[in-house]
Amino acid sequence: MPPVSEQIFLGDAVLDGGPTTQEASPYLLDRPAIQEKSYALQLKLFLIVLFLPEGLSLMIGDFRLPLVRIVTIVYLLSFIHNRRALGSVRLPSDIIVLIAGAWMLLAGTATEGLAIGLKSAGSMAIDFVGAYFIFRKLPNAPDVSVSIARFAAWLMIVVAGLAMLDPLTGHPFVHDLAGKITGYYRPFDPSTDSFFRHGLVRAMGPMEHSILFAAVCGWFGVLTLCTFGVCRLSVLVVLAMGVGIWFSQSRGPLVAYMGGLGLTVFYFMTKRFAWRNRLVGGLIASCLLVVIVGSRNPVATLLQFGGLDPEAGWYREAIWATVGPMVLSSPVVGIGLFDEWDWQSSAELVGPTVDALWLKASMLFGIPGSLLIFLTIVSPFCLGPVDRSDNLTKGEQQLSVGLGIVAFMAAFLGFTVHMWGIDWILLGVFAGWRANLMESAQVRGWTV
Repeated sequence: MPPVSEQIFLGDAVLDGGPTTQEASPYLLDRPAIQEKSYALQLKLFLIVLFLPEGLSLMIGDFRLPLVRIVTIVYLLSFIHNRRALGSVRLPSDIIVLIAGAWMLLAGTATEGLAIGLKSAGSMAIDFVGAYFIFRKLPNAPDVSVSIARFAAWLMIVVAGLAMLDPLTGHPFVHDLAGKITGYYRPFDPSTDSFFRHGLVRAMGPMEHSILFAAVCGWFGVLTLCTFGVCRLSVLVVLAMGVGIWFSQSRGPLVAYMGGLGLTVFYFMTKRFAWRNRLVGGLIASCLLVVIVGSRNPVATLLQFGGLDPEAGWYREAIWATVGPMVLSSPVVGIGLFDEWDWQSSAELVGPTVDALWLKASMLFGIPGSLLIFLTIVSPFCLGPVDRSDNLTKGEQQLSVGLGIVAFMAAFLGFTVHMWGIDWILLGVFAGWRANLMESAQVRGWTV
């Protein structure tokens, strides 16, 4: 049986030297080419809806319902109705993400009561778990996932272009435009450093914050370069995402982006060496060990390596020093879903925001919740790499590596950036995407 990259899928059959209809995978027989193309189109529309500004949400009283959440709920209901649509292979991440969603609901209701817990924690669980399974259900036909990556690359060029209108016009152009359409305006304070810096409005486009826009730019810049190699599209995307990060004026995502590009170059230079993953893992583990053992304040040292300027690093260090003991006072279910923690107890803090995903998740859902979110992101890789699988095309192999680098970047940024909205959903998207590639590497080799 030749590798899938040399086969042509047409309806239920595999032609040009591949197995006959009777020999083909039963999973492929359940998914005709027309259905695969239809679902690929739906995913592209999902990505477009995902990047709509929050001003285009539906308002039900004081409850804001983003359009992407409506789409996610529809997909989840369809998956519940047809459980076979989720695939024929069960991976560890499929179980972990469900446990993570259930724990969010449990912790939210434990700290805030049933009604508020289901409303607030339920929304976060739906966004995260739903995004995972939407991309987990990607068709297994060759290069469908690569076509989604190509579409996402072009979409990000549009998003970055819209974000450039913020510093050019001196106001959040996309959000203000959405406000004129729906009447929902996000409150922005031009005097704050998070909105205005070095004489310019920070680029954010349709995202909820400039630092979230920068993180997404970094993710898709690396993903595009790793998937398609050096070509006109990847060069254009890498440069566009770099410009977007620069005008977002976010140093942490910039450092993560440079590190992600470095890992991508390292992958292509050492592609033939099986030991490269062990080398990178060993170097990272060694650096962490040196910092933990040799530094008087490991958190401050890691924040400094994260690219933060001294003032921002000092403030985040103060957050960890203040919030850490509060989390330890309720480590199982967290201290609540809202920013009502006693920040005034520390004279060093000036507001209730917590700029760290892992710390914020521990506040919301306890340490187990934060750990489950982390495991959801990394568990699709626990069965090993698939970039050498004969059942995957070259583009899919390289996409799997890109998703691994993106997962590392997200975990790294989680120490200095809190992620919500579009970024939060994308964490589930990337995990489900990688799980789908792992399944593809397995089911395409099946025969009956």
